[in-house]
Amino acid sequence: MIQGTPCDDRIIAPASVQRVNGGGGDDTILAGPISAAVPCAAVCLAGEPGCGAETRDMTIGIEDLEGSEAADALYGDAGPNQLLGHKGADVHSAGAGADTILANSADSDPVINCGADIDTAVIDIPTSEYADATPVGCETVRQGAPNDFRALTQLPPPPLVSNPASDRKAPRTRLTAHPAKRLTTTRMRRRVVFGFKSDERGSHFRCKLDRKPYRPCISPRAYNLKLGRHAVRILAIDAAGNADSTPALFRFRIHRLPVRTSP
Repeated sequence: MIQGTPCDDRIIAPASVQRVNGGGGDDTILAGPISAAVPCAAVCLAGEPGCGAETRDMTIGIEDLEGSEAADALYGDAGPNQLLGHKGADVHSAGAGADTILANSADSDPVINCGADIDTAVIDIPTSEYADATPVGCETVRQGAPNDFRALTQLPPPPLVSNPASDRKAPRTRLTAHPAKRLTTTRMRRRVVFGFKSDERGSHFRCKLDRKPYRPCISPRAYNLKLGRHAVRILAIDAAGNADSTPALFRFRIHRLPVRTSP
């Protein structure tokens, strides 16, 4: 465990550290695999939202969270927080407090939820390659070039979401249809179809194929895939902007059958 001081600390913690307590002051942490903790600001850096089966660590009393170059899930506490995700399809959920979300990192972040109080979000300028999700609960939204936090363009106020502060429960995503884990084909590609649903009405979905970013999708979702190993992740987001922290995940492999020729 690393213990901070009563002053403002900047803590660089190796991945082997399981617990970090910032103590008093306004603290910053740059760390290895860490996951959500309550009541504290927290970040998961294990390569996918929710960290899957990776080790879950904890931060306490950290006000400034900085993610990795992978897909992270960053959660704020009831105080003022700053969440910076860097590259990867990051989930930002700031919670209560006067928060700042810095999501302009040249990728498609599936969730930008500022929570209650007066908050600010900086998102990417949309391109043909990436576009962030619409921020929820953010009173001020600006656009900026990747990792540029000075030359920003302020956007009109985002649309109001009906009573988002009263809904803090994330939806659960469930697969209703999927292919077998081992598939064969005589061609170079094979078509697969996924069906999915949420336990909350009004949810929308984002799908991720292999290392590609999360993109909006609807059920059923079909893919025409090459031979080899594949992984599909599906994330439900409810009307209040709460995202499933454990997206549905299905891994499978496509093999090619040898083509038989007549003797």
